Amino acid sequence: MFPTLSPQPSAAVENPRSVYGGASSTLNFINRLDAESAKIYWIDFSGNRVLRATIAPGNAIRLETYVGHPWEVVVSRKDETRTVIYYPTFPEANAILDKALFPILTLPAIRPSDAPNLLSTQGGTSTAIEFENRLNVAVKVFWVNFFGKRALFATVPPGRSCRQLTFVGHPWAVSTETEKEPFVVFFPAPHEGTAVIDDSLLHEGNS
Repeated sequence: MFPTLSPQPSAAVENPRSVYGGASSTLNFINRLDAESAKIYWIDFSGNRVLRATIAPGNAIRLETYVGHPWEVVVSRKDETRTVIYYPTFPEANAILDKALFPILTLPAIRPSDAPNLLSTQGGTSTAIEFENRLNVAVKVFWVNFFGKRALFATVPPGRSCRQLTFVGHPWAVSTETEKEPFVVFFPAPHEGTAVIDDSLLHEGNS
């Protein structure tokens, strides 16, 4: 068994580039993502990215390299891109590409009374929200438009979820199927987030 390397976000690595003199090594890139291909770049001695491979979902590739030679992996979804760097170790290591590259944040739940004058603003980046209904009743999901009016986008049955593309700065309100007024509001994050809808929110809304 070879060790599994931990990726570093590319933005956190200052001026990555290969250096001479490292021991020979091997990197096994393993793509365990469901639908996304991964582009594999060697970062040369001048800091340039050189495309060496594209790995389809479920595939793997073994690349010969050296300790001190960084490798960058770029994985894109429709609405977001992840770029990470791996540093080889001696004599061989695995770089596993899986859903951990796309961590999904749990969005804060906001009571409507704490979000007065609610409306969408323009200019935000594209993102997505996964509405996860953990209640035993259906919920209605509303986009709050630029004039503060609610527009029904989805009804989510109990125990189900739905993914909604949106933009940063566009609030979303949730009500039960039988109630007119929402009991919780979610604001999108720059990266995809989960809006967990459970009993605790109903209790907060009634407190």
